Amino acid sequence: MALIFAWFCLIGLVAGGIGYVYLSEPPVQMAENSEEKPRPPEEETAKAQPTNTQPANTQPAAAQSDESTEPESTTAEAETDTSEPSSSEEPQSTTSSQETSAGQPESAEMPASEAAPEQDTARADAPEAPAETSGKAAAPEGTPAPSTPDASPTAEAESAPQPAKQSTAETSPPTTASVAAEPPAAQAAESKETSSQTAVQQAALPRVTAPDHQALPLWQRNRQNIDRRWLKDANGKPKPRIAFVLSELGHARIAAEEIIKKLPPAITLSFSPYAKPRALEYLSALARANGHEVMLDLPLEPIDFPQRDPGPNALLTALEPSENLERLNWSLDRSTGYVGVAVWMGSRFVASPRQMRPLFEAIEDRGLVLLDNAEREDSLTADLANEFKVPTLTSHRYVDVPLASRDAIDARLAQVERIALQFGSAIAMGRPFPVTVERLAEWSKEIEKRGIVLVPITVLAEEVARKQELAQRAPARNGNPQTQEASPEPKPADQ
Repeated sequence: MALIFAWFCLIGLVAGGIGYVYLSEPPVQMAENSEEKPRPPEEETAKAQPTNTQPANTQPAAAQSDESTEPESTTAEAETDTSEPSSSEEPQSTTSSQETSAGQPESAEMPASEAAPEQDTARADAPEAPAETSGKAAAPEGTPAPSTPDASPTAEAESAPQPAKQSTAETSPPTTASVAAEPPAAQAAESKETSSQTAVQQAALPRVTAPDHQALPLWQRNRQNIDRRWLKDANGKPKPRIAFVLSELGHARIAAEEIIKKLPPAITLSFSPYAKPRALEYLSALARANGHEVMLDLPLEPIDFPQRDPGPNALLTALEPSENLERLNWSLDRSTGYVGVAVWMGSRFVASPRQMRPLFEAIEDRGLVLLDNAEREDSLTADLANEFKVPTLTSHRYVDVPLASRDAIDARLAQVERIALQFGSAIAMGRPFPVTVERLAEWSKEIEKRGIVLVPITVLAEEVARKQELAQRAPARNGNPQTQEASPEPKPADQ
């Protein structure tokens, strides 16, 4: 029963809805919709214009009704279209809007009917511009329509601010570009004074230029770069310095490689020119790669020649200076990358002025350092060093001559330390004996604990070169330009 009752209810609801839709649809509206025709754009324009632009005229009611028959129907259709709801709205609102539009009195459309002839004339004159007419805003009630387009409010609004813009441009301050183009007199004077002060300051400053690497002596180009801050103590005073040169290297290649790797980089290594060329070049490059400075042994005639033979290309006092220079060039051309030459033997040769002067000239042309082994006390190297720009150094001790033993080497190294503490610097030499290399390696590890620094040979050569330069710049004594006044000898601790 319940199911049958539910079906009857559903059928009744559907039938009632269909009947309600058909019964509620007004026949007048359907007729009007069926008679609706497309309207020309002139009528749409007339609807968008205000209906009360002109005052009401007192014409007979019959004439007004005849003239306004078509506008009234058009207005009623427009209002009906506007008020027609969508399919989702209730039909009640549609009926009420139709009744309101149908029952509107004719008096409300009177201004529009009176203005119809004039508007028709305007439409006939300008039928090609319906969009512009429809796009204009409606004027308020009682305001007469503009007679010409030139008098529109938009044109007046655009033309009104122009005088104000011109006055603003006339009274605006000058820009930065104009000020920069025409600076005041005070500003120009101030800038001129500043530029002159800058020019004076630049002229007063010393002109510092980077030294030409090719113009430097060869020993300065080939030396090792070190951190010179550790050459001074915490108070800024120079520490005692020792330069050690191990000579006669290169004959045994394997032993030389072990020495290069075992000894600290601060020890300078001097190679024999009689070593094989390939081994000499290889060992010299290996030593430089490990931080060592490199020298070449210079074989000179000893006082007990021929018992001690310095080799086939040694410089001898019995030869002509030109022949000795050829032998010198042979030795110097055997390798590259060295900073100077170390005298090997030479106790007789260093005392010969006839032979030593050409030797110093050649060494000066090469830009090398000369190290004398001090085998002879009356050597001429110290005297000739003042005449030539050759940094000349003299060794204080051979640590393994005449006896190469642990105790003897340790004792001589202790003597070298005392010399450095007394005079500020010292130079020692040795040969590549195994015991010498062993004691030297141990000694170099403990020397810094005693406040002494182990330095390359060029550190002391630079100090000697500075003293020579100061001596050459000193004023002449008693008007004699050849006699130079040497600078005072600094204290040993300041060397």
